[in-house]
Amino acid sequence: MLKNTVSVTFVVLIAFFAIGCSSGGNNPVQPQSDPDSVFSFPEFPFDENQSNHSPVVTGVFVFDLETGQVEVQYIRRSEYRFEVSGYLPFPTVQLTNYDPLTGILDVDVTISNNQPLDGYDLRLIIYTTDNGVKLLNPDDWTPLWDIPGGSSINPFKAYAKNENQRIFQSQQSHSEHLQFYMPGGIDLVNFAIDASYPGNCDEPYSIQNFSQEILHDTLNSEATVEVDILDWQSDVDSVQLYCPTITNETLVDFTYLSGDKWRLNLINANAAPSGDYSAVIMASSTNSGDLHLYEMIKIHVTENTLTEWTVLIYITEDDLGDRIQGDLNEMEVVGSPEGLLNVIVCWDKDASTDDVILKMERDPEGYNDTIISPVIDDEGEVIPPGGLPHAKIGPIEDFIRWGMREFPAKKYGFIPFGHGNGPFRGSPDPEDFLVAFGGLQVWELRDAMQRILDDNPEVEKFEFVSMVSCLLSWIETAYTFKDVSKTVIASEWLMWASSFEYASLFSYVVDNIETMDANNFAAAFVTNYLENSPDPATLSAWDCSMIDTVAIPALNDFSQELIYATPYYRSNIISARTANGSWGAYCEDDRVKDLGLFADYLSDDIELPQSLRDSADAMLSAIQDC
Repeated sequence: MLKNTVSVTFVVLIAFFAIGCSSGGNNPVQPQSDPDSVFSFPEFPFDENQSNHSPVVTGVFVFDLETGQVEVQYIRRSEYRFEVSGYLPFPTVQLTNYDPLTGILDVDVTISNNQPLDGYDLRLIIYTTDNGVKLLNPDDWTPLWDIPGGSSINPFKAYAKNENQRIFQSQQSHSEHLQFYMPGGIDLVNFAIDASYPGNCDEPYSIQNFSQEILHDTLNSEATVEVDILDWQSDVDSVQLYCPTITNETLVDFTYLSGDKWRLNLINANAAPSGDYSAVIMASSTNSGDLHLYEMIKIHVTENTLTEWTVLIYITEDDLGDRIQGDLNEMEVVGSPEGLLNVIVCWDKDASTDDVILKMERDPEGYNDTIISPVIDDEGEVIPPGGLPHAKIGPIEDFIRWGMREFPAKKYGFIPFGHGNGPFRGSPDPEDFLVAFGGLQVWELRDAMQRILDDNPEVEKFEFVSMVSCLLSWIETAYTFKDVSKTVIASEWLMWASSFEYASLFSYVVDNIETMDANNFAAAFVTNYLENSPDPATLSAWDCSMIDTVAIPALNDFSQELIYATPYYRSNIISARTANGSWGAYCEDDRVKDLGLFADYLSDDIELPQSLRDSADAMLSAIQDC
């Protein structure tokens, strides 16, 4: 390891000149084709001669790593932007350390301005080449004055960074520490010195303070990234990220936040696995046109070690205590296997202050009539002193919010359990529309879930809402929940209490956890219920992504055809609405009819206009599709 310090004086033989050999000034945007290959930067065509930059010196550092001696070879240019003969920069280098085991070379470079002119934003550019030499501590990167070989975007160290406007005054000197990686057998470093004159550079002069929230390796995981873009003219007009391995896009735009701060919502659109990924931030300003400043960064993707699923169950007992006990015993056959499934139950008991929250644990004795799952102390956040009030939205919202915080997961499902009345049942009052859980309205649940999602932006939607409640699988119910849940599970008719067989249901979920998405979970619910319920039984799951695009357009067309036909075919339509059929025990009231069965009757009525019959068929198809 080289410990001694060697000072070398450069005899500079050239002055400012105008045109460098640039291979990076006229290429289109180049995507990174292989994340494991040599990294390539996006490039933008620009005219170097239209900038206020000028190369001062180009040359090669030749290091003798055995003796610590340095030879500097200079490259003369024949074209000059302005004549400053006789007034030359005066650089010196100190080779402070070299570790042959790591290939790390430390150098201090001092540049002196012997000219009668002040310069601005002076940069020592270190050219990337094909021999693997790297500047390990660059300030930023620039496409200016490139030479053949390596990347056309090169790193640089900025000088006079602590001076006002980074002015490099006449007769002043400034130093910077450079650290190189030098592969074995390589002793050459190509360099250039660049300065702006007669004022600061037109493009942004610094990209700094990059920060990134946690980005997981799961598909469409999101994280906020921020960065400061410093520009003398305060006219930054474009900040972009290049990391297609993660974003699946060539360039993604930042948005301006305030001050120097820019922000981007980064999405792992490729489900890029955990690890570090090379990326580039580039910025331009109104003055600089297509001349960009670059910064190479690392984006870290973290393995998502969260539990796959958390299922939150809120039970309003309502004289179903013995059946609830049986359901909980069934849940304990599987419990909450670590890393796979959390089953969290809030049990609002009848006429009791002994309400509890349970994390369902596996009973080693299997199914029996003893509940062994531990009671979770919520410290009054969910269950107040004196117990839970009956079917109130406040405690339900508190439970969901608390459960998501205490038992975080990749996916969440919500099961409200209790008596449901269905549309209009028991009251002509319009306020009684879609009553569930002893008087609670479904839109109260929807609004509570929306508030929770607003406070947890990393969760797009709940995977499912499965209502263990009678008479709630209506298109209105699915429409109500479409923006907060991916699926809605409910019964068109009465639900048989305890007809879910939770041992087999949750066993199936755990066994198929890697492929268990919202639709698969919903299908498992429906299949399990129908296989274990006495006849008659109904349960269906709505795919909420299709409500706006499939169900509502079909319903609007069907409604419009009914409006047109009613004056002329009123008796046929009334007959279809009042016909005896498989309406279900609670659909005898003429205000409450099954939409699909109504459409089916109209579709079969050959006396009706074909357009109405076709729209009825389309309505049936839309219901089946959804």
